[in-house]
Amino acid sequence: MWRFSQIVAMTLLLAASSAQAESMTTAITYPQEAIAMKAGEGANTALSIEDARTTTSAGQTVDGNVLVTPTDITASLYDYMTRALTTAGYHVIPYTPQLASGVVIHIRAIEYSSSRHMLKSKVAVRVVLDAKENSSDTTRTYRIEVEDQFAFSPSSEDNSQMLGNGLAAAATAVLGDFSPAMAPTQTNTPAGR
Repeated sequence: MWRFSQIVAMTLLLAASSAQAESMTTAITYPQEAIAMKAGEGANTALSIEDARTTTSAGQTVDGNVLVTPTDITASLYDYMTRALTTAGYHVIPYTPQLASGVVIHIRAIEYSSSRHMLKSKVAVRVVLDAKENSSDTTRTYRIEVEDQFAFSPSSEDNSQMLGNGLAAAATAVLGDFSPAMAPTQTNTPAGR
């Protein structure tokens, strides 16, 4: 009986130690396809991205590891959106609050959730962005969720891709709304000239 209780105690100890969550910083891998948006035809626009989240933890993987987003999340999203704007024909210029064509984006949340059913894992990434154009008093909130299924557990590359897909989908929504308004600044000329 004593031997049996030792085996049970060791099994419980091993199960408890394996259930401890590890933190792992994950990269963000954005999809390669370009964001479809209205052609900029050389228009100037400015973009500012700020991380307004209260935590860098994105959630837990199926295996119980805590995903931590990298500290350069704003820089990576800025680069992705700048490439999309440049591809569409815009000139991205340094941001100042006085520019009518400037947009400020706040990252409010990046949430990763996962579950396992038999041999499949389901992963969902929810991203919340706020965007405000300098020429407007309105702040728009974008809540985007992307999902995918994986055999067994998703790899760290799969997790990076899922986070990138969520951020890219949110960026697409923001740029899709604001790109028509990103037009060259008009100079008013006096009547009669």
